Amino acid sequence: MQIHLNDQNPLVVARNITILKIISAPDFNPEDDEDIAFLWDVWYNLEWPEVTRKRFQGVLKDLLNDVFPENVSVPKTSQSEMLKEVWSSWLSVSSKTESEARVLMEKVGSERKLTLIQQWGNRNKGEMESALNVDIFSTIIDELASFLERSIGLEGLNDSARQNIREEAKQYFEKGSCRLENDTKIVCLNPTLLDHATLRWTLSYSLCPFVGYLPLDKEELDTSIKSKMMIRSCQKILRNLLSFYRRRLIDGKTFEFLFYLEDAIEFCYSENVNKFDVIDCSDFADQAGLVNLILACSGKLSDHPSAMLFTETFQWFPFGKGSVKFYLEKVLCCPLSMIPTIYGLRLKSCIELGFPEYVDLRRPMSPPVNLCWQKALPFRNVVMSASPALSEFLKQLANVCFDAKFPLRITHPSESDCGMLLYTPQTFSYVVNSMIQRLGGDHWLKKDVRPAEMQPNFQLARRTLDAWKEGQKILKFSAKIPSSSFNKFLHCAAVSGGPTLRFIIFPKAKHGNCSDFFGPDVHFIDNFEVKLEKSSTGFQDVSISFLLIPNHGLEKTHRAILVNKPDQSEVVVFESFESTEVEDWSFPYPFVPSKIQPEIPAPGEFHMKVDSCVESEDQFRLKIKVISSENARGPNYQALRPCESSHEITLEVIQFENFKPLSLSFPYPILAEEMRITLYRSWDHLDLVLKKALWEPWPCEYRPANDLHNVLDPDQLKPWKEEESLQPSLENHFRNQFNIIDRENTESPLAIVPCVMRFLFLDLSRFVSIQRKNAPTPDWFFRVHHPVSITPTGRPVLLLSALDFRLAKKLVKVGIWNEKNHDESLIFLKPRVASWRYQRGSRSLAANLQQSQPVETKAAISVNDEDDHDYDVPEEIEEVLNEILQALRDKNREVQYSTAKGIGRLTSRLSKNFADQLAKALVITPVFDREVNCRRAAASAFQEHVGRQGTFPHGIDILTTCDYLFVAQYEEYRPHLIQHLVDRKVIHWDTVIRQLTSQALHQMTFLDPESMKLILSTQILPRCTNPELYLRHGSILASGKVISALCQVAKDHQRRLPDELGDAAMESITQTCIDILEERFWRSFGGDPMRIAVCHFIQDLSSGGFPLLDAVVDRWLKALRECLASGDSNVQQSAISAVTALIGEYFRHQPVEKLTALLNHFLPEVTSNNQQARVGNALALGSMPHFLLTVSLPKVIQQLCTCALINEKTLQWAESRKNALTALSLVCTTVGIAPSSPVKMTDGLIFIYFEISGVDQVTLAGIFRTFIDGFEDYTVDSRGDIGAIVRESAMYSIQVLTNTSQQDLLEADLIRSLEELRSIIPPPPLDISTEKECFDLWMKVIRLDTYRKAVITGLVSSIGSLTESLVKSSSAPFMSYLRQLVAENKLDELNLVTRDILNLLISSVDLYCHLLRGDQVTFAKSIIHLLNLLVNRFPRVRKITATKLYETMLTLTDISPSLANHQDHGHSQRH
Repeated sequence: MQIHLNDQNPLVVARNITILKIISAPDFNPEDDEDIAFLWDVWYNLEWPEVTRKRFQGVLKDLLNDVFPENVSVPKTSQSEMLKEVWSSWLSVSSKTESEARVLMEKVGSERKLTLIQQWGNRNKGEMESALNVDIFSTIIDELASFLERSIGLEGLNDSARQNIREEAKQYFEKGSCRLENDTKIVCLNPTLLDHATLRWTLSYSLCPFVGYLPLDKEELDTSIKSKMMIRSCQKILRNLLSFYRRRLIDGKTFEFLFYLEDAIEFCYSENVNKFDVIDCSDFADQAGLVNLILACSGKLSDHPSAMLFTETFQWFPFGKGSVKFYLEKVLCCPLSMIPTIYGLRLKSCIELGFPEYVDLRRPMSPPVNLCWQKALPFRNVVMSASPALSEFLKQLANVCFDAKFPLRITHPSESDCGMLLYTPQTFSYVVNSMIQRLGGDHWLKKDVRPAEMQPNFQLARRTLDAWKEGQKILKFSAKIPSSSFNKFLHCAAVSGGPTLRFIIFPKAKHGNCSDFFGPDVHFIDNFEVKLEKSSTGFQDVSISFLLIPNHGLEKTHRAILVNKPDQSEVVVFESFESTEVEDWSFPYPFVPSKIQPEIPAPGEFHMKVDSCVESEDQFRLKIKVISSENARGPNYQALRPCESSHEITLEVIQFENFKPLSLSFPYPILAEEMRITLYRSWDHLDLVLKKALWEPWPCEYRPANDLHNVLDPDQLKPWKEEESLQPSLENHFRNQFNIIDRENTESPLAIVPCVMRFLFLDLSRFVSIQRKNAPTPDWFFRVHHPVSITPTGRPVLLLSALDFRLAKKLVKVGIWNEKNHDESLIFLKPRVASWRYQRGSRSLAANLQQSQPVETKAAISVNDEDDHDYDVPEEIEEVLNEILQALRDKNREVQYSTAKGIGRLTSRLSKNFADQLAKALVITPVFDREVNCRRAAASAFQEHVGRQGTFPHGIDILTTCDYLFVAQYEEYRPHLIQHLVDRKVIHWDTVIRQLTSQALHQMTFLDPESMKLILSTQILPRCTNPELYLRHGSILASGKVISALCQVAKDHQRRLPDELGDAAMESITQTCIDILEERFWRSFGGDPMRIAVCHFIQDLSSGGFPLLDAVVDRWLKALRECLASGDSNVQQSAISAVTALIGEYFRHQPVEKLTALLNHFLPEVTSNNQQARVGNALALGSMPHFLLTVSLPKVIQQLCTCALINEKTLQWAESRKNALTALSLVCTTVGIAPSSPVKMTDGLIFIYFEISGVDQVTLAGIFRTFIDGFEDYTVDSRGDIGAIVRESAMYSIQVLTNTSQQDLLEADLIRSLEELRSIIPPPPLDISTEKECFDLWMKVIRLDTYRKAVITGLVSSIGSLTESLVKSSSAPFMSYLRQLVAENKLDELNLVTRDILNLLISSVDLYCHLLRGDQVTFAKSIIHLLNLLVNRFPRVRKITATKLYETMLTLTDISPSLANHQDHGHSQRH
């Protein structure tokens, strides 16, 4: 699992990597006191002893030498260098002398005290003023220690223990360190707690190490020794966490950590970042604004259904007035029900009732709110229209993003805490255009919410954003800010609570005061970048950059300032535009519009389409047009929906056969029971009103307890405090948990829920009923089991027995329900012992093994033994049994096992037929269910059933080998398994399940071919043309596999296939082969899955040898050629396998003329102008059988070689070149290579290959030249080095062919060269993990004359690289090799190396001379390199350079403008 971690602060990243380095070390032991003491010092303590310093310096030296933990990496070299600067600074601080360290400790100690005083004073201004006459620092640490003691969360501690905890906390707050050892000599400071640039104390996490471990459980607090209880307890927890991490490392379940040093928002918008299944943003929403955050993260969230985004806020309580819902709706400027449409995400956390998690009352402060988000489902076949509600919410967002009012400490005093001050015009542009991207256009957007109607100060920013979105040219302006004035400005801003900056450009005539900040010629730029470099005195080298369009209309005299929005303080950026630097900016706009096309019905088909959809806060209102070629009068409509609430519905007309149902999807769930359909008299359209649901459809939001034992185990539940304190504490819990204090409509169901919960907990009534207003009877009856209990985590628990009114009436009538009984399923059934249940027999294992026949035992007869057929089962059992079966799906294993035992007990009281029917249903789940929890639970239930019912057929055998093919060999189960696959799995929503189902049916066909023939004809084949995609797709896959198996059965029986299947079945299969190719299946929604299914169908029938007419084969071939040109790689791969099987079966005995015509269909496509056609047809051509390739082998190889070449048109088509190279190796492998004398090629490379017959040596030489050209493919596009796949394919192809070489026919010198090379480079896979290991290997190869020149060329290229790490890794071994030659006096070899290097250097002279004919910039750079060569230390280089330069200067008369421009530039500089 990869974990990508990003932080803009290098100090934070450096600390994390350092700690991982320590805890991942092989010799680190969490149970060792010295190791834990060292880690505790590094992590928390400000002051260190000598033993910590020495060990820490060793860790730093490893990190500076790039010795990272195996599971840690920093992908970007520049960021790795920044981290090394931090580690170098830490090493310098830890290496100070004793006197220097003492001075630094005094300085840092003072800074730490001052910081604590300032932070405490900002939060407690009143107390600060009253404490001026006392020791302020002592007062502060007393308050902090008392607060920490209250945060432990344990009751029952005596006063002495609490006092010891406070004293321990005070000692840490006073000194900044705590350790178990006493009288430790301090020698240095912890450099990880200092800013590496300024060496000032910095607070990266919390003031105290104990805070991260609170609240504690009673078992976690170590009270064995009265002193230092907190550090012992926290270190015990830390040991457990480290042991778990170390076990994961030992078990091989490692986490791969990748660290980045970037701005979080820019990191999400960067193109080179992968998509993630989980994104955790911590509390970044409070800093950057929740809208900015979810817009950036949603694009990096993967499309997996379970992918999640987590956000956190600490500022929700004051901003949301105690309500999470109010906070969220205010910060997103829309209600919860509109979030999926506006932002494309759905809120997975349930906040409608209050806090999304259980409130732990042991925490003294309001906890942070953690919210979980998932991608919302897209609209399908729905055309959105403008709506008043949508426009209103976008206006609210626009008013925040285009807010020109300030100072904000007066106009907006609360928004600064939740990041809303960072909502800018760019934020609004991103929101609107992300909606356009998701909804397929801007037809829903009213003009009055566009930015054109906003403040005139944002007009220039809006024009820049519009130009950027349209792909027009954008300029980046940069300017330097005086560091002295900027530091003063930041100091003033910090006093007001932190800077929130606005960049303002205005004419020089304006003075820059508050009254001049408005007007048409004043421009606000809220999106800009300020770069700062820290120093010991503040910031230096301060620069700012911003974006504008080229025709911005600003004068050169315009000036610019930075304004702090909260207090209106300002700093001058530049006095005129002439002082700015300008460059082009080409970062792509992140939200590219897309056009979403609804499903297109076939011509003349009776169908419906959505004309408009108006969304409001509580419903969707759709206008649907009915299109019919007939005179449809009085149609009856019905809507199909899966459950109470859903995201999808299907409208269909009952009485018309050729009607195409209309499937609609919505991002927000709708109430299926609240749908209203209005059909107009003209019958040409209807209105559909869909009410929005509260939550997602069950079981999407069903969340079982993580550990049922810890939550409901009676031994761990304690009474809820004392009776006198019961009322206030529970009131406090409800006030925190159900923070619904701002609801206007107190009569709403959501407002009533807390009232009901409060009544159940606080009222002491034993029997309670809940009845709606004006309802004749109560809906629910509760038996309340007081008193209230509390869990170890501080949650109140109340046991209830709940009955609906119908069941309650029956129980009261028969006298079962009273104060002594509670509702469990067994009260409905009379106790009985079934006569057919398992008989124990002998308890001796030896006696049982000695029995040759089963022991006959007398049946145990119950006193209530009744005839199975006469036994009356109450109807309530069906409902109870359904609930028990649903519980089998619970993720908690204890719930599964308990449910399994419940099924066993229940079936022991049922009739044999009823129980057997249940057991046959259970045997299906362990072998076929998609979820592992369900398979495990059903196996447990089946085992319980076997144990109680005994005579279950083959029960023990099935339990030991629960495999579907094993179970299917028993006739008692086989029909049920097959029918379950056909009825449920063939139409499963998961494509993988449908594919696996087809394979399972293939295997079962061999077990029962007769049954499968009937099922194929009556159930599977008719559904191959069904309008439903899932049903059609699964049936085609299944039918192909079953027919393939039946063909094999006929061959095994040595019978003709028509005799085996029958004429009717043969005709039905043949017709299906034609019907599945209809265009309406290929062109509509789900066309690509259909193409894949049809390809598998063709492959299966071809492999089985199913007899087909030539017309059908031709249609199949045409369809496969179309699939080969598909843009989906999965479709192409399926088509390649299918076309190979098809040609191999149906064209093997065709005449040469027809084979030639067939081959001519594929050859032109290999070099066509369609990239995808090249990709698919090249690999298909290489996969052709021997008899087809030999028809025109030279032309096949020629076309593939042409496809593998690079030209200007096909530069970016790396996939086609890769497949062409692979196809060439496949062709050579298929047809073989003709023997001949060795073929020797240039550049020191020799290739000799022999085979019985096939490719001749001349052609083979051309093939290998194509492979060698593939080695030079370094094509790069937006995806990166795409040429890598071509190079890899070329290497693989050569490896495939070289494995067939014959050693006895090779030349002696070649054999010796190859053996030497193999002795140096081991066979793949190579165990090379670093650049140094790679270059060390090549330094051994350089000694071989055959490869010396090529290796030197590569080394020179690497040494001249732009990457510092590559330069170091390549130059060090090369220089070591040269020094070794000198030391060993190997002058001949040294001269050869020197000659090759000089030849490379001399060859560059021609290049530089040629570049002199370029533009002015190229001329200037080239002439500098030539002048350097003129003063080279080697006379030969100087001579050749002078000659070549002279010859070139003589020919520069025709390009005198370039030279003249350069000369004129030189004259102007001298003047």
